[in-house]
Amino acid sequence: MAYVRAACRYAYKYHKFCDHDPAERVNMPTVNNERQVYASRKEVLQIARAIRWRSIRAVFMIAFYSGMRLAEILRTDIKDGMFHLKDTKNGDPRTIPIHYRLSWCVKHIPIQPARSTIQQHVKAAMLSCGHEDLHFHDMRHSAASEMINADVDLYTVGGVLGHKSAQSTKRYSHLATSTLALAVAKIGRKKI
Repeated sequence: MAYVRAACRYAYKYHKFCDHDPAERVNMPTVNNERQVYASRKEVLQIARAIRWRSIRAVFMIAFYSGMRLAEILRTDIKDGMFHLKDTKNGDPRTIPIHYRLSWCVKHIPIQPARSTIQQHVKAAMLSCGHEDLHFHDMRHSAASEMINADVDLYTVGGVLGHKSAQSTKRYSHLATSTLALAVAKIGRKKI
């Protein structure tokens, strides 16, 4: 529908196709394409062992331990123990500390295999481990899940993931059950 609407607007604006914008009153349905599939660290390690190429395994582990997108991993620079991204999806530069478990992975940057090759090998490893519901991008969500389950606040998780607005990070709020339990436990407690 978005393509048809754009084509109608283009025809009106640049070719005077009709006397008014035919798409001005088109209501676009809201699409909920959020995925709520998360892999545990144990599952991530199982999948990583199934990936044959060391450089692709490194990319996979970087995705899990940094929360970076595949495109970001492929163009990251490393300096002073940090991943440096000059350009991200939201247009802002971002710096992510390198997790200590990624010391061997850093040796594989810059990444040589093509994006499609990486995705094919990771998907094959996921399927061989019985995780047909996972996608590469789910490692980003899994990183957020791990941080939240370790009681990292949503603001900090959003900072690591490079979210420009709290609304983007809010999708992970349902995972903060221990924080919610602490909050509920404080109801009716006397102040000291």
